[in-house]
Amino acid sequence: MNQSTAAALRVLAGQSLDIGRLMTSRAWRRLRGEHQHRSEHFQPGLFDIRPTFVEPEAVAGFTPGDVIRHTPMHVVGLGSPRHNPWRVPAHVERMDFVTTDSHGRRQTATGGVIHPRLPWTGPGPRPTIAIAPATQGVAKHCDPSVSLALGFRLLPGRPFDFVAAYELPTFNYFVARGANVVFTDYPRNPDTGIQYYCDHIASGHSLVDAVRAATNLGIPPGSPLGLWGFSQGGGAVCSALERPSYAAGLPLRAAVAGAPPVDLSAVLDYIDGTMLVGVLSYAIAGLAAQGDAEFSELASLFNETGLSEIGVNLSTCAGGMLAQSRYHSTASWTLSGLSLTELLTRGAAPAVSATIERQKLGKTGAIPSVPLFLWGSAHDDVIPVGPVRELARRWQGAGAPLAYWESALPDVPGRTSINHNLPYFTTLTRNADWLMELVGHPK
Repeated sequence: MNQSTAAALRVLAGQSLDIGRLMTSRAWRRLRGEHQHRSEHFQPGLFDIRPTFVEPEAVAGFTPGDVIRHTPMHVVGLGSPRHNPWRVPAHVERMDFVTTDSHGRRQTATGGVIHPRLPWTGPGPRPTIAIAPATQGVAKHCDPSVSLALGFRLLPGRPFDFVAAYELPTFNYFVARGANVVFTDYPRNPDTGIQYYCDHIASGHSLVDAVRAATNLGIPPGSPLGLWGFSQGGGAVCSALERPSYAAGLPLRAAVAGAPPVDLSAVLDYIDGTMLVGVLSYAIAGLAAQGDAEFSELASLFNETGLSEIGVNLSTCAGGMLAQSRYHSTASWTLSGLSLTELLTRGAAPAVSATIERQKLGKTGAIPSVPLFLWGSAHDDVIPVGPVRELARRWQGAGAPLAYWESALPDVPGRTSINHNLPYFTTLTRNADWLMELVGHPK
């Protein structure tokens, strides 16, 4: 075990010291700007503001990857080791940058860049890992550029909420290994602020453009690049890999994608009625932000109960969503009493169905050109594994340099998402070390 690996493992063991302090601190009040306070109510409602679906004037004259603004930020477990010897020395900046949505319209997104202060001991340039985060919630205070400063934070009030930056170990492990880390919060509709959830294309664009933006903030343009994503992030990584022209010029070397939602229609049906059914609120909002037809179709489907529950879920992080909607059925949200999947199957929202089909992974005809470690879980209770297996077969059959692995951890009953999340953390260091090896770091 080399020095950087040992340091990374110490981070995983010791960063809880920082988390414990933050849970009782005033870190929330110290966050800047729009992230400083959380509203006690969820207004306006999802369909109260109709987006214009045009490119905002604020991005005129900018190109994807341009940085609009950047400010220092804190990440739990990183920074000066003076008060906590487990911290990894690093400088972190939050950034607003320009990207494009899935229709090619320019807009802004937020994210961050982490510069480790550890010496790089690898044989070549210090590598960069671009992380597409997994779902933490679509309210702005759930964005990684906010939640990474909080760690785990209870937000009592109306509605109840709980911020859980559960991918902190991933971010900090890569930094402790000596890699630069870049991440995206994912883009939002410029009129409503709704995240483009269920939009692999826009998510992949924002991941690529976050890397470009980071080169304007001190990351060397030639730094060997690796992509990393799990669940929602896995979809963003796969989308970026099958759209190589968008990432042209980036020194991409390898990627890891875990449990990507290959077929969103299958996911919508699979998690309805489970503990994570509230995620469908994110999907509904993200689909409504795609275009005028999708907005109109979805606006006509939901009753007051559904609109209220969706609204609460959009204003909270995943922890609050679980408290609000666990094990509910979307049939209780609709005017017809039919579930969301039943409505889509019966043709109630053809534009929405077309958008979901457009986002299906593996449809571009392009395949990954760099080594990809794609993985799923046999008993995944959030992302159905069948489409993941099929994507692996399709890409391997077309000649992609792809390795597929599947977790066979025992099935935990209850559809709690344990079968989805546990394999991610039990394989984190192994998969991260695989990626680091390929982007230039020795074992």
